[in-house]
Amino acid sequence: MKERIVVVVVSSPENAALARLTFPQFWNYTSERNYDLIALHRPKDDYLVHDLNYVSAILPLYSRVLLVDADVLITNSNVRLETIPSKHPAGVVMSREIEGRSPINAGISLWLNCISAYELIHKIVLASAFWSARPVDIYWQSFVAESPDLMRYVEVAGPRVLNSTDQGGEWHWEPGDFLCHFLGGTIESKIERVKEFIAANK
Repeated sequence: MKERIVVVVVSSPENAALARLTFPQFWNYTSERNYDLIALHRPKDDYLVHDLNYVSAILPLYSRVLLVDADVLITNSNVRLETIPSKHPAGVVMSREIEGRSPINAGISLWLNCISAYELIHKIVLASAFWSARPVDIYWQSFVAESPDLMRYVEVAGPRVLNSTDQGGEWHWEPGDFLCHFLGGTIESKIERVKEFIAANK
């Protein structure tokens, strides 16, 4: 039986212009791969648990859910989400974060339809009062990374599997990579970087 897969692109009023620029890439990719596509537009203040609760709600319908921020471009439509490896008891696949930040990056996460995914989401949401009071730029990723109990649910992929970036180091995007993640900076600077990237890689 063919796996049913969905890509959920998350945006907010603050980055709507950026989302309009990157969304066509997701449309092309999901159409070519015969995946479902959902544009999840929510208030920025609601991002702390909203996205995870949404994944938990739709996961029963899919074998895999790719949750991705709007500051990402799909750059290789030949990559199939069903082929990205995972090992039991992982409930989610995430790439390592760029050097000096959290060990994992929550901007792109591939959720698997298994009990581990539901357990991990439940534990993160249950502790949201704790981690949401911490600096906002770490989201929930540092909370998970600091807990061996939670990290056992995470398959940590290589840095460029789900987190190639337009920055330097071993994370730097190369032709053939699945995506490019435009980390850091203002929304305006991200828009310019995305435009420059698209123009340079036509």
